[in-house]
Amino acid sequence: MISRRILCMGDPVILAGMSLSTLVKLLARAIVHHLGDYAVVVQPGGASYFYEPANTHVIPPTPHMAIVEGAAAAIWGGLAPRTVHFLVLDHPNLDAFLAVPNAYFDVVTPFIPYSHRFLPLPATVTAWLLPTGKGMPAVVLPSTTTGNAGTIQFYDIDDDWNAPNPPERDSCRMRMNPAQVNAADAEPIWANIQPKSIRATFERWARTVTWKRVGICISGGGASVFRLVPLFEALEAEGLPIDLLAGVSGGTIFSACYAVGGLQRVRDLADRGSTFMLALTGALVSSWLIEQYINNFFQSCGLCNTEIRVLPLTARLAPMSPPRPAAMVDGTMGQALRASGGAPFFDPFFVGNSRQTDGAVLAGLPPPFLAERFGADIVFAMNVLALPANRFPGETVPILGNIVGAFYRYTPVGRLLDTYGATATMLHTIAEGAGMHADVFVDTPPRDWAPFEQFLLFNSVTYSNIGLGLGVDVTTVAQDCVARWKAL
Repeated sequence: MISRRILCMGDPVILAGMSLSTLVKLLARAIVHHLGDYAVVVQPGGASYFYEPANTHVIPPTPHMAIVEGAAAAIWGGLAPRTVHFLVLDHPNLDAFLAVPNAYFDVVTPFIPYSHRFLPLPATVTAWLLPTGKGMPAVVLPSTTTGNAGTIQFYDIDDDWNAPNPPERDSCRMRMNPAQVNAADAEPIWANIQPKSIRATFERWARTVTWKRVGICISGGGASVFRLVPLFEALEAEGLPIDLLAGVSGGTIFSACYAVGGLQRVRDLADRGSTFMLALTGALVSSWLIEQYINNFFQSCGLCNTEIRVLPLTARLAPMSPPRPAAMVDGTMGQALRASGGAPFFDPFFVGNSRQTDGAVLAGLPPPFLAERFGADIVFAMNVLALPANRFPGETVPILGNIVGAFYRYTPVGRLLDTYGATATMLHTIAEGAGMHADVFVDTPPRDWAPFEQFLLFNSVTYSNIGLGLGVDVTTVAQDCVARWKAL
């Protein structure tokens, strides 16, 4: 039997009327029903509960954790080897109960307010951690996704793409209210808890404290990112959870939509393809226009104000310095797109003395190990940047191919098409090289209009229906992703 000790801490003021005992029991149920592990809720001075898929056993109060472990092991018996997670509630006499002063837990997970999301954990928390343990706070989000954006902030990434100790790396964001928590606690069947969002919240917390978080890296590609809709439909149908979405350019806006409102929000933006295209055209004059367009679409939602973490990658052009990667960690969704998707030909976006430009110039998609640095335990990558299928669009079309071919061969148009096609090829290859380090990598087959498609936002709905193209079986990909996640 493998055991993991987890200390759960919650200030009544921060919990705003929610009982820590109730919250932790729901966490235990999520561990059992969502992850298939076993959980013991230890209440110093009160009864303890052992959770397994079929039953809940009450363990009498015990003076020491070792007795609880022994009781759980006895009940656990000859079942297939799984992890038993001991969820211990904070208590004034915790050290006396455990017979140790501190340094006892693999995980300490305190509830902290949204305003403290970037603050280091206090010594009262870290003192309980083993040398190899982790502090994994549960951040209590505002009641809605409207507003609550902090000042724009970036996390600079090292030259070798190393990202030591990024902010919020091990935190879990949770949006809930007392009525939903109490209703969930009263429902005996986990799958029947409504709304599904509250069940998903506790399952996300369970994945965090058991180190089973899922990250997805998405390439740039403008309108082409809407081709991911059928794949995400398949991922949802197979039951793959998502905890982090890292993106550049178009991948950032897809991630923001999905984090705020799921696939429906992605489709909502696809429906606005024509006006979105106008806003992007306006960014040639002022990129502030696209920032305002996206902020209006998301009601100024803060980058941190979603349960799914959005990680926009940008290229920072600082004075007298080469381009360097950076991750945006706070600000609005509009600022995130403006920073991560600011192609060099758009109106420059300066933050301080540094210009923020399209992250795709450094990496076609965020490197999977970067997503791991920010908290993902398994990472999948998706590249929507396609190779050109031909030397120029329409080459295989009768008559049209001959006409365009003449311009291609005998005029400077050919040089422009080759240059643009080469750019598309380089971006695809860069993204492909990064994506191959993921646990599952989804690449895109060549397309006839690949170099131009990213600008054709008026076709967004069409792309969302036809998907990535022939050769990509989204059901098979989704099943592979789920199998690998469950193998954790």
